[in-house]
Amino acid sequence: AMAIAFVLQLLAVCSLFIALFNPDLALFAGFGWAVFYGLNVYSYMSAPALMVQNLFGMKESSQTLGTFSIFFAVGFAVGNIIFGFFVDKMNFTVAWFSVLCYTTIGFIGLLSTIKIITAKKYAQMVTK
Repeated sequence: AMAIAFVLQLLAVCSLFIALFNPDLALFAGFGWAVFYGLNVYSYMSAPALMVQNLFGMKESSQTLGTFSIFFAVGFAVGNIIFGFFVDKMNFTVAWFSVLCYTTIGFIGLLSTIKIITAKKYAQMVTK
């Protein structure tokens, strides 16, 4: 789910770049951004619950989901602040390039962590 969200986020940001650098495709790219970003937000909302259960098992999954969701919420909040800073200090083009960079770095980190957790098989561990 997170790999799909990564691809959708990249496609959404690339759609904005197409609209920015090719005015003839701006309308098409704008609709592309809306579709890709909308699907991406849907995956962000559903992925944490699925990831927590798959990675850590069903035992105490609601408590783990709550902790996990805090990190997603803080990430969204901090991301918006950083984006606003880049827009204020530079311009929207630089801000969207920074979103592309941070998205790539963040998702590579997240997908790497998922691989590590999956390899350790925490979901199958029994705690006493």
